[in-house]
Amino acid sequence: MALDLTAASAPQLLFDQLQPDGVLVEILVNNAGYGVSGEFAQMPEQEILGQIQLNISALTLLTKLFLAPMFERGSGKIMNVASTAAFQPGPLMAVYYASKAYVLSFSEALANQLAARGESLGSLRKKIV
Repeated sequence: MALDLTAASAPQLLFDQLQPDGVLVEILVNNAGYGVSGEFAQMPEQEILGQIQLNISALTLLTKLFLAPMFERGSGKIMNVASTAAFQPGPLMAVYYASKAYVLSFSEALANQLAARGESLGSLRKKIV
């Protein structure tokens, strides 16, 4: 299914369109993302918000939407792809680097939360992540 994940409604639309057909997503790979180079002060607002929507908001919502059915089934995996950009500031790509730091922090926090419940983020046996 082709969707523009920079549209705020796209993650929910994707999830909703899979439900009637009974499609079970066993592995979710959140790998969509983009970055724009340039002076932040001169960057068009649309580019700033587009990066945030795709790199942060869509990834977060897709994780939430698909995690619940995985818990119900007791199986599934989610991989959130960040970047080496997550580990350092990025001159002329401030929003991209910051968004990838979010992906890393969010994923590690979720992994720790699940580990506290006896589950793991990369591989799940009887629960999920």
